Amino acid sequence: MTRKHYVGIGLGTLHLVIVLFATYTADSNNLPWVWMLLFPIDFPFSLLTVGGLNVMQDMWGDVVWDEGWKHIIYNYWPVFVHGLIGSLWWGVIPIIVSKLLANKKPE
Repeated sequence: MTRKHYVGIGLGTLHLVIVLFATYTADSNNLPWVWMLLFPIDFPFSLLTVGGLNVMQDMWGDVVWDEGWKHIIYNYWPVFVHGLIGSLWWGVIPIIVSKLLANKKPE
């Protein structure tokens, strides 16, 4: 493994720790503020938090949108998006940047 892989693993792990810490230390009233703070950090994948909730509501309608399921989906769908997908994104960013810099030819 090269340096970019280690940096990617470090950034992805750090991101996951921050998301899990913020998620489990915030009470349910402050959890939406956590997602708002993470939204720009995980962009463009953070758009899945809003879009994914709308798609789930359109697909399943009122079947799963009782109060119990609504609490689970609204509070833990963003954990999946930011925790898993966002951490993978931060793991890939150093690889993308190094390839872009390698392809840039000096003038």
